[in-house]
Amino acid sequence: MKMISRRITATAWLVLAVILLSGVSSCNPGGTDIEDDPSLSWHIETVEIVTAGSTSICLDADGSPCIGYYDYSNGDLKCARLTGSGWEIDTVDSLGVVGNHVSIVLDASGAVHITYYDETNGDLKYAWKNLDTYEVETVDSEGYVGGFTSIALDAGGNVHVSYFDGTNSDLKYAYRDGHHWSTGTVDGTGYTGRLHSSEAG
Repeated sequence: MKMISRRITATAWLVLAVILLSGVSSCNPGGTDIEDDPSLSWHIETVEIVTAGSTSICLDADGSPCIGYYDYSNGDLKCARLTGSGWEIDTVDSLGVVGNHVSIVLDASGAVHITYYDETNGDLKYAWKNLDTYEVETVDSEGYVGGFTSIALDAGGNVHVSYFDGTNSDLKYAYRDGHHWSTGTVDGTGYTGRLHSSEAG
C-alpha cells in the first residue's frame, strides 16, 4: 500500500467543531478587535463527533460554512454544510482509505469541489458535487502523489491544484480544462510542496 506520512491532527475521539466569529474578525485589516468590543464573541458549534484528521473550510455566498474533512475512524472523505435546517453531512468518497490532506472550494453556483489524498493507492483525487451526487476522479497516480493539496478555481471555473509528490519530494501542479487534466512539476529542487496556502489567487 502506497503511503505518504499521515498528518493526523488527533488520535482520540474529538469533536469536529466550526468556530465562527459574530461580528467583524480581528484579522480583518481596519476591523474591530475582539478585545476592543465585548459585543463580539466566538460561536462554537458541534458538527460531528469523529476521530478527526485534516479539515478545510470555505464560505458560500451567504457566509455559511462548508467543511471538507477526513473521517479517520472510517478512512472516508466527508463534507459538512450548514443549511437552514442544520448541518448536512455527506460521505464524498469511501473507496479505500481516502480524504486526508483535504482542500475545499465552492464555485460560482455554490457547488462543492474537493481535492484530497487517496492513501490506499497513493494518488491525488478530486471530487465535485453534481446535483445530489459526487463525481470522483483520479488526477495523478504517478508514484506517491496527492499530499498537502490546495485547490482554487479561476474566473472560468477551471480547477487548479497544488500538491506534494512524495516519490520525488517535489511540488506539483494540476490544471483541469473542461474534462482534461494536465499535470506538471513546479519545483523539483528537493523536498518541496509540503506546506501550502489555501488562498486562491
